[in-house]
Amino acid sequence: MTTPAKILIVDDIEANRNILNHLTITLGHTPMLAENGLSALAQISKQPPDLILLDILMSEMDGYQVLEHLKSKNHLRHIPVIMISAVDEIDSVVKCIEQGADDYLVKPLNPTLLRARINSSLEKKQWRDKLQKSEEKYSNLFHHSNDSIFVHDLEGNFIDANQKALDLFGYTKSEILSLKIPDLHSPKEYERARQASHHLFENGVAQFEATFKKKNGEEFPAEISASVFEIAGEEVIQGIVRDITERKQAEEELHFKNTILSTQQDRNSPRRKSGLNFD
Repeated sequence: MTTPAKILIVDDIEANRNILNHLTITLGHTPMLAENGLSALAQISKQPPDLILLDILMSEMDGYQVLEHLKSKNHLRHIPVIMISAVDEIDSVVKCIEQGADDYLVKPLNPTLLRARINSSLEKKQWRDKLQKSEEKYSNLFHHSNDSIFVHDLEGNFIDANQKALDLFGYTKSEILSLKIPDLHSPKEYERARQASHHLFENGVAQFEATFKKKNGEEFPAEISASVFEIAGEEVIQGIVRDITERKQAEEELHFKNTILSTQQDRNSPRRKSGLNFD
């Protein structure tokens, strides 16, 4: 079920605009009317519609030119366009599709078919909008996270890394994108990293500790949370790296203190003082 949308109708024949205007209202959408290509672009610049029904054969600026202009603009190319024409020729259909049109209908229009194509185009746009919002949300979290995050392909080639990761490892963006995951691991960690990768591919997620190496050669312990997900249909791996140097130092200090305390308690025990052997 599509939500109400703004549909721009572009046709230089008033009777055709009226027919499409009536159908648009019947479908529960809000029509916008343009009598030629130039008028359409002027309206689009002020208020981008959710869908465009674009006639091909028009004076001043035809539908091909309008479509080409729309698809050349990053902020407009996402708007779905259904081309409408009295020309029922395969060359015209191919030209429109190659230029980025979402569909092509031939006059006289079949109301049932037009309704189906409008609903289909709007549903696709709604899914694209949701995907774009999701990607924007992920991008915002990725780049502004307090954690060091990197993304690499299944062969270990880096695809992206946020600023926190670059700061942690001491690389520039271009430098780290030329590396592979093993380049950041301490040589002594290769086997552990291999086992973690095997677990990741089997389960889709993995959490482990490893020693990493910075650009300057300094090594540090880290906790890694890795997961597999898709980008544009390709599986990639996202890794979150947390430097646990301070935690490891605290654990070693606590272990040292406990060892000293245990030794002191053992020395002060009545058994050792008396020299008695109860065995």
